[in-house]
Amino acid sequence: MVLKPNFDFHIHTKWSDGICTCREVAEYAVSKGMRLIGIADHFSMDPEKNPKIARRLPDYYEEIRALDEEFRSQIRIKVALEVDARTYDFLSDKSIETLTSHNFDYYLFEYITDPYSYYPIETRDPILIISKIKKFKEILSDSRPVGIAHMEVRYLKDEKLEKVIEKLLETQLFVELNTSKDNYKHEKFQRIIEEKDIKLSIGSDAHIQTRIGDIEYPLNLLKRYNATNRLIFLNELK
Repeated sequence: MVLKPNFDFHIHTKWSDGICTCREVAEYAVSKGMRLIGIADHFSMDPEKNPKIARRLPDYYEEIRALDEEFRSQIRIKVALEVDARTYDFLSDKSIETLTSHNFDYYLFEYITDPYSYYPIETRDPILIISKIKKFKEILSDSRPVGIAHMEVRYLKDEKLEKVIEKLLETQLFVELNTSKDNYKHEKFQRIIEEKDIKLSIGSDAHIQTRIGDIEYPLNLLKRYNATNRLIFLNELK
């Protein structure tokens, strides 16, 4: 079966910095004939970064679950979080307790391999960050996907990139092809696509309606590399 660009695993809503409500996202996706989407709003325990979702996480979770039930005959809607990994305590005991308080379908972690941070550079070693995420994945003790959003490998020297790839293989994290940031278009990202045991995801990182489902280019790229079989939730896309 040939996969169609009728899915998108990285969409934002008014729960963080998107302009649409969850319902508006669902209705627009249905109007485009999409089959499966994932809402993954920003999450951080830092009180200065999107406190709304941290304060009202049960409401966020239940709203999306209710929409999935309502629209089930037309589309499936996953509920996820995009977790900010820039803070010292992004996976503190309190943060882990909050993240695992609901049965989220998957987790994205952002700012893993890029230099953008207001924290000292010694805290930005991607190997250490990925190791923390590995421990979080082990705490889940199930098969829910855990991955890295818009991983910017362009900032890694070749030897560091190889070590990161080794760590990804060890941790079994998926890596996202993000059409908003075009991370997958950098020549170094080819190493990720070539590594057949690294799971993949595709997401638009849409903050506005018209970006939802904008995944045709990266999907065609995976088809050229015969890598579509590595997509998360593949069985639900067939």
